[in-house]
Amino acid sequence: MTDKIFKEIFNVTFLIAIFTGVLYLAGYAYHGSYLTELALPHDLFNISFNEMLITGYYMIFIGGFFTVIPAVIITFCIFMCLHLIGQASEFKLVRKVATILFVNKKNQHLIEKPPFLKKLIKLSLSIFSFFLVLLFVWASLHSINNFSSEQATESARKSLNKAKEDTEAVTISVNNSKFKGVVLKCSASHCAILNKENNSLLIYPVSSIKNIEIAQK
Repeated sequence: MTDKIFKEIFNVTFLIAIFTGVLYLAGYAYHGSYLTELALPHDLFNISFNEMLITGYYMIFIGGFFTVIPAVIITFCIFMCLHLIGQASEFKLVRKVATILFVNKKNQHLIEKPPFLKKLIKLSLSIFSFFLVLLFVWASLHSINNFSSEQATESARKSLNKAKEDTEAVTISVNNSKFKGVVLKCSASHCAILNKENNSLLIYPVSSIKNIEIAQK
């Protein structure tokens, strides 16, 4: 009983570790692609482990609509086709036609496969299924990472274009200068700010930003 409990705990822990790794990879792909699209140094805009997992979960949740749902529909259609074929094979007319076309009654005993060959077929099917599952997992991870990167790139472009087109901007005081700008992204140490006056993307240490004036309507 104790061994069974420890085994179940190990299985759950292993699944949690795998799932956490998938979330982290998806979040890392999104965050890295976002910074790359804006040409921001990755070292200056690190995010916490929790933020990386949350971002990864959000990407997997959205990506599921493009991967899981179509996969369920396709597999359901395949199952229904096979089920209908199995049901049709039970009709006497189908069996008679199959016997006439494919089975020689005199040599019917030759159709039976040797037990050893049956075991090999079963083993090969198990191995094929195992690698098919590995292929599906690999393809899913690849698809999730690509989806996260594409979403980050699109989001970065939209943020930058919106900041450029937006007529309203805040007044930002950096050291002894002031300018109209839009804050695109901040980390614990640095902020990326679009300077609306010369349309350039600048990176400032957080300590150099004195204040941000937001005009209230």
